Order: sequence, then C-alpha cells, then structure tokens
Amino acid sequence: MAGRKGMRGVGLGGRRAGAGRKPGAKNKRTRETVERVAVAAARDQLEDVVVLLTRWANDATKDDHFRAACAGKAAEFTHSKPSRLPERLPLPHEIPKWMLEDYKQRLEQDQREYPDRYGRTRPKPRLVTS
Repeated sequence: MAGRKGMRGVGLGGRRAGAGRKPGAKNKRTRETVERVAVAAARDQLEDVVVLLTRWANDATKDDHFRAACAGKAAEFTHSKPSRLPERLPLPHEIPKWMLEDYKQRLEQDQREYPDRYGRTRPKPRLVTS
C-alpha cells in the first residue's frame, strides 16, 4: 500500500469516542428560541398558554374551526385523559334503566335548548371551480 492519501473510497470516518453533538444539547435555533422566551418572560410579556388558548376558544370573532382546535388543545392541559376503556362495554340490556332515563331526559332538554342541532343535516361543501 502506498499510503492512505492516494486511496479513494476507503472511509476513515465512523464512530469515534466523543464525536458529534452531546446528548441533550440544543441546536442553534432552539437556543435562540429559548433566549427570546427568557427575555420576553423577564419583561412580563408572556402569557400562560392555557389562558391564551382559552381566550381564543371563546373569541366569537375567530373562525369556528380555529376556536375548536384551541378548545381541544386547552382541554389537554386542563382535563385528564381517561385511562382506558373498560374490558367489555355493557350490552344494551345490561344498561340500568335509570341511566337510560337520564340520557333520554338530557337529550330532550338539549333538543329544546338547541333545536338547530337536530333534524337537519349540514349541507355538503361544494367545490367551486373557476
């Protein structure tokens, strides 16, 4: 062998001890973002994310889809997720009568309060072509 200088295709790289970015190290963009957030927090310009999402969800001037997305995100912070479904869901004949009656009463009350939610299907969006 004449030496490594004249050889092509033979890699000298590979895994070396201590090479590369250390685990947990932040890249440049993340460091800059963290610094900007720290400066804004020092000036008391930051607002709690949950408060901001809740405000947007309750803002009637915003788009309904945007408001629903904000409400869903805020709910992730304020409500716990159910751990899991039961092993077996009850069959209709196993549901207690009081529970069915309660559901019926709640449904009737909701239909009285919000009649526009029931009985009409939403029109399908039409594609507009120019």
